[in-house]
Amino acid sequence: PIAAAPLPTPRILDADGQPVAGAAALGDSDLETVAQMAKGDAAHPGTLILDYDKPVTVRSASLFVPHARPPFGDPAYRPTIEAETAQGWQPLGRFSLTEVASTSSFAPVTARRMPGRLMRPFFAIDRPP
Repeated sequence: PIAAAPLPTPRILDADGQPVAGAAALGDSDLETVAQMAKGDAAHPGTLILDYDKPVTVRSASLFVPHARPPFGDPAYRPTIEAETAQGWQPLGRFSLTEVASTSSFAPVTARRMPGRLMRPFFAIDRPP
């Protein structure tokens, strides 16, 4: 069978380029461990940057945010993923926040830095803010 090679472990940084406390929790298989990040605001959304030492090629990303979906309503945020390419920041996909992990698939992209952003506010029917 064909198996993809695992990606190297990235440095996980905040929007200011500082290491995120507890970032190791993002790579374990336990859905109860978490890494804290600032929520930000509409002008400066909360951001986690996956910084690899060298460019890597990715085709999908998965995300789980515990308790992000209220029981009777929509989540307050709509996470997105981007890649820093030679042409600048390229949007790759969005994640739905549900009670289970969400995966965003996209055309293969090669980049060294990939930020995830918590865009807000989130409106039903996926209208941008």
